[in-house]
Amino acid sequence: MTDTIIEQLEEYFENSKQERSFGIQNLQGVRAYTKIPLAPLTLVYGQNSAGKSTIHDAQQFIHGFFSGEWNCKTTAEYLDRWANHNRQSESLTKGYLGEADDVVISFGFVTGEMDYFEWEARYHQNQDFISDGLANMLFASNIDNNIPFRVFFHFSNNSRDSSWHIRQFSLYLGDDHCLDLIFNELEYNELRYSCILKINRSHLVYALIDSFFEGGIDKLVRESMDESISDPDFLVFTNIERVFQSELRWEKPISWMEIDNSAIRPSSEVLELRTFLLSLLIIPTESIARDFWFSSVAPLRPIPTKQTAVFRCSLDSDTNSKGWLGLAEQVCMKAIDENYPVDQPINDELWFSNLDEMNRMLSHPMFLNTDYEVTGNCLFFTPIGAFSRENKSNEEMRELLRKLEAEVHLKLRNKNNGALVEIEDVGVGISQIIPVLSSIIGYDSVFIQQPELHLHPKLQAQLADAFIECVNKGRGQLVVESHSEHLLLRFLRRIRETNKSDIKNKLFSLTSKQISVLYVDKLEDGSSKIFSLRISPEGEFIDRWPHGFFTERDGELFDE
Repeated sequence: MTDTIIEQLEEYFENSKQERSFGIQNLQGVRAYTKIPLAPLTLVYGQNSAGKSTIHDAQQFIHGFFSGEWNCKTTAEYLDRWANHNRQSESLTKGYLGEADDVVISFGFVTGEMDYFEWEARYHQNQDFISDGLANMLFASNIDNNIPFRVFFHFSNNSRDSSWHIRQFSLYLGDDHCLDLIFNELEYNELRYSCILKINRSHLVYALIDSFFEGGIDKLVRESMDESISDPDFLVFTNIERVFQSELRWEKPISWMEIDNSAIRPSSEVLELRTFLLSLLIIPTESIARDFWFSSVAPLRPIPTKQTAVFRCSLDSDTNSKGWLGLAEQVCMKAIDENYPVDQPINDELWFSNLDEMNRMLSHPMFLNTDYEVTGNCLFFTPIGAFSRENKSNEEMRELLRKLEAEVHLKLRNKNNGALVEIEDVGVGISQIIPVLSSIIGYDSVFIQQPELHLHPKLQAQLADAFIECVNKGRGQLVVESHSEHLLLRFLRRIRETNKSDIKNKLFSLTSKQISVLYVDKLEDGSSKIFSLRISPEGEFIDRWPHGFFTERDGELFDE
């Protein structure tokens, strides 16, 4: 029976919709619940102060919360800062999930074997009942396809003491609702809150649980877990506790400590069921913590002066530095490789190949064609006598230099005449675009704000091709917040050319499925609304661009 249900689950998940998206409610200026679709390339447009930064802030919140980087205090501080409950506006009367004042964060993606093993290594309990149990059966060993999911977290502000807590968690596996975990505000004592966990009886996951235990799940619950609520639509557990101090953490949200302290040791079947319930709560969120991390490129990017373009580097560490320091490390590695080459490829080849690729985008005629590339002078701090011994091989020299601290003075080289110049002595646009190019090459996913700053319109369009190439190489996701019409027009052009098979360089091919365009608009009551604007395979907008597509130019030309 269980094998048959596993086959049904495989078919069900295969036919379910898979998408990467997140949703927000009552966060920053966004009031009503809004689902935000993500694509390999996501563009965010809107007027100044419309609320575009809400998308960046939501991304920060999701990663900080699910990765465990934020403790309860930090999460509460950001909720106080970003939640809409302190703003002067009327409560929602429609378009909301849960309670009208709930801050809701949702996320949709896929989960599977990798998330299961991460959870097993970090969160498992009752090890004897995991290896061949329900959690392994659903998430790892028997389901071949990734499992689409969507989770919803409802954060509520306690009116008595203004404290924050998770009020409700909901999970969709496949296209359908699977379970709810609801936290009551009534305290058992100073240490715990009570919880209600509800599993949808019409979901195939319930059928899997029911077939796994001899006599069915209802029999096991009646005999061993003191279920006190009868519901024809949901299997309801009421004897679950939420450990105090974890009301804004998701490492282990529920406990049965009170029950176990007052009763005999639970049976192996009960422990197996508890383990599976925990797996349903935690495993889908593992993929959020791992995959929804973006390196951020801020809109105000400092220009290195002659003094601040000097960096101290230690190459013998595992740190992968960002920004200008990361470029200095790559320049240093490239200098070592050029002066002491080896015949066999080395593990650190990626360091300076990233530098070469960024310089290609910066100077190649296909891209920005600035005639400049990033380089630098490297000085190594070495003890006296370190090189006085007999001649060393290139491999020995590389190993020695890697252990030394280095000082790198970053510069730009003019490819036309070979002249070295200070970064501050060229146009501001060059210094502004280098961190953008470095980020899209060196990291999996990047959130870039205003990449077009100080760039000529032609370079803005060519920058779009650099973004497309990175997307097609499968490095990760790009989210670009911009005001540039030229970026967008180049993307639409590439979609048209790809659709007509008229693309000259396959790395510049782009389909409408690879791009998501979001427009953030400010409403009369001061709140923000996020529109998802669809693009046809022919590169035309299906949905109307709010207020007209960049009509400001027409107003100036025709005196409107």
